[in-house]
Amino acid sequence: MKHLLVIAAVLLFSESSAQVVFENKGSMKIHVAIAYFKTGSGWLSEGWFTLKPGSRETLYVPPPGSSQNFYYCANVEKSDSWLLGDVSFQINKLHAYLFENADQPYMGNDVNIQSVKFIEKIIDPSRETVITLDPVNLTYHKKRHGKWRFSLDKEGNFAEISTDGEYYREINFDQGEPIGWCRDFYKNGAIKAEYKLLSEKPFVYDGKCTAYRENGTVERETVYRNGIPTEEVVFDESGQRFEKKATYYVTKMPVQNIFLNSTTDDFYKKGHSKSLIPVELPPNTVEWYYEYVVSKDASIATELSKKFDLDAQLARYMAQPAGPNNILLNTLNPPIGNDVADIYLIELEHCENFMKNGHIEYFPAGSRLNYKSGIVQVKDLKMSKPFIGVKNKDINYGINISLQVVAVVSKL
Repeated sequence: MKHLLVIAAVLLFSESSAQVVFENKGSMKIHVAIAYFKTGSGWLSEGWFTLKPGSRETLYVPPPGSSQNFYYCANVEKSDSWLLGDVSFQINKLHAYLFENADQPYMGNDVNIQSVKFIEKIIDPSRETVITLDPVNLTYHKKRHGKWRFSLDKEGNFAEISTDGEYYREINFDQGEPIGWCRDFYKNGAIKAEYKLLSEKPFVYDGKCTAYRENGTVERETVYRNGIPTEEVVFDESGQRFEKKATYYVTKMPVQNIFLNSTTDDFYKKGHSKSLIPVELPPNTVEWYYEYVVSKDASIATELSKKFDLDAQLARYMAQPAGPNNILLNTLNPPIGNDVADIYLIELEHCENFMKNGHIEYFPAGSRLNYKSGIVQVKDLKMSKPFIGVKNKDINYGINISLQVVAVVSKL
């Protein structure tokens, strides 16, 4: 009797462990369809099973004596991509379904029922089979989406061949924009660094970035502001820490004096009622400002520009311990103009549309419309090649604009 109980327990354990388990290690929901053979029904295709990120689900329990051949396909939510293989079965792309003889051609008229290539997986019907789904490098509406993995060389540049990489990087994207924590890994999977990004192109760190040695100890902690390091703690191998903080200074660009024709002269006399000013910032700029005045009289605009003192106002804040974190925009004194203009902060790629009166893509936080003068702060904006677009909307009179850019620069 005791032997029979032991045998029954072994059989029960074998049957309970005979299952096909799917686990989702990706960052997006995954919808799975499976195909398997059932005596009397032929090849069955069944779907859809939804796996949340990080979940682990049993999707199939093979009966005793079932086939070792098992198939699946998957669709990653909010992605242009499917996980597909080489063996065809019928599915319903939009609705839950269970099809018998799914390996046979479909002769009906439902456009949602299609033949899709499934991935083959040889399973052992007597033990658990785990299928891990970790889809990477997906797109959604042709933009990077979900988890992306990049192979990097020892300098941190992208490796042309993935096997040449000294380590690799994982970044989660939402419609082309990096989100959440990004991580670099050594070849053996140990974490090398973790950080957040304001943008991936260009690569702009934001907040705290921690670098690790291969043994897991912290090597360095760096705080970034808009991609610029502002403080750093270095740890030696014994754990002793060495701190340093950035100092800040202010630098100003040359004053730009611009005349803009009226919109009437722009149309009839081929003048220009719009102009572009390229913004050339020094390295390690953490934020920048511009001040401007508008006047119909060129001499008045020039005279007012001589009173520009934004650099001196900002320098007083830099002398304090918190540097640019102390700046209160409403305490800065702008010049006083006497006519109005529109000032747009735009990227290089939108400059042509601006000059041709097309749709204007601009940054509202760094722009001022219908103002006589002002001081404008620009920070935490994802810009690679900024331009200031100036525009006169007056149909009768030309205007003069004097404008100066001032940058706050970090030195660590």
